[in-house]
Amino acid sequence: MDPRDELKAVIAKYAHVEGEGSLDNMAFFFSLTQRWFTMAESKRLINKALELGLLEEHGENLRATFDVNNLDLPAVFNPSKNLPKVIADIAPAAKSDEDDLLMKIVSRIRDVTGRDVKSTMGDINREQKKTGFVIEVAALMVAKYHKAEVNDLISEVEALLSSPTQD
Repeated sequence: MDPRDELKAVIAKYAHVEGEGSLDNMAFFFSLTQRWFTMAESKRLINKALELGLLEEHGENLRATFDVNNLDLPAVFNPSKNLPKVIADIAPAAKSDEDDLLMKIVSRIRDVTGRDVKSTMGDINREQKKTGFVIEVAALMVAKYHKAEVNDLISEVEALLSSPTQD
């Protein structure tokens, strides 16, 4: 099984049993309930799943970004023991210009707030959900709220919004 598919199966198994949960709850499930991995390996897998876009934050919880019901899991599912090592070497999908711009804004927010990327992205995602704006505009709004210096990035966001590839 492809490592990404295996990681998706691990996430789907959790979702089938527990629904959604925090990073600690997921790590507990993977390591202590299922005894698949150590706690440290479990947390690394979850962070990699976030990095790869297989999980996303919803408040305090993590939720799969794919339909977990579309995966056919055997009744007894056990991932390979070397999954944490194999998945660590998988690079996330190539970043687009939009991703680079978003990360520039996130970095500026982090410089001011001292918060980690996940917390900062959580703030941006909440703002996007509240306003309905594209992620980069929501990020600018969060940056302005925290008084982060992003005036030089506004024109880049405007250019992104006027590009024909932007939905």
